[in-house]
Amino acid sequence: MAKAQDKLEQHLIESFTEFERTIPRQRKAVLASISTARLTLNERLAAKAVDGSIPKSIDVKKLSAEAERLITTAYATSLRTSLEQTVRASAVSTSEALIAALGPAAVLELTGVITALSIAELLETGLLVEFVFAFIFGTAITAFVAAVVNGLLRRIESDGKSTNQRIRIFAREISIELTKILRQGALNGDSMSDLMKKLEKVFAQADWRVRRLVDTETMAAYRTSIARLTDGSSIVKGLRIIDFPEGHEDRHEHHKCYEYAQVDEYGLGKGVYPASTRKIRNPHPQCRSILVPVLF
Repeated sequence: MAKAQDKLEQHLIESFTEFERTIPRQRKAVLASISTARLTLNERLAAKAVDGSIPKSIDVKKLSAEAERLITTAYATSLRTSLEQTVRASAVSTSEALIAALGPAAVLELTGVITALSIAELLETGLLVEFVFAFIFGTAITAFVAAVVNGLLRRIESDGKSTNQRIRIFAREISIELTKILRQGALNGDSMSDLMKKLEKVFAQADWRVRRLVDTETMAAYRTSIARLTDGSSIVKGLRIIDFPEGHEDRHEHHKCYEYAQVDEYGLGKGVYPASTRKIRNPHPQCRSILVPVLF
């Protein structure tokens, strides 16, 4: 089983490294969606201009509410898509890692799968991963992805906020800034083009918050997928957290993932925790640690 464990760990680390390369693309997709919402808002604002300027009669409250709605929808929809892709990738790679570590025949024997199809046919049709997933984890991948993503968006962090709430707060803060810009612009008779430049600056200054949240949530989604998959599994006794240094080496020792990886808190081995342990799923913002199932 030690050899199988090594194969499992190697496969998951390789899969994670490959997945990590997709994160910049996911950040870009979410930012692009929010930018599209800004451009739509610009069109609405331009339609209100009088001789190219902001009219004093402009309905600031209505436009701010519209901005909040547009941004919330764009942010929430694009982030959900990113998380769905992440959870699916993690679920598939975990199933593939088990197949690679134990061998297709052993996995099917462990799961008790009875099928008229041969292993070769399952491999050829791409159904083996679906079989392994369904019989080891007791659910179809699609249903699993939806359940995990819904849980991720609703989960409450140490500051008392959920991801859904962070999205709404972000949108609300942008709309508040828009309200200030509109009111001041109407008083000063500013041009609509100046207003749009100011609004663009507000969005640009908030980019880092979006990037940070996308990084944090996609990585948490990847780990949570593995944790949810293996919680209660008959072939996994726990999860090992493997920390990857981020930033300066001296600072990494103060990260929670480093701390969790160094201790044997449950007598399962250094850095090994029951799959139900919540704190290892998101040790800290932008955490790059991964979770590896430890086989019985």
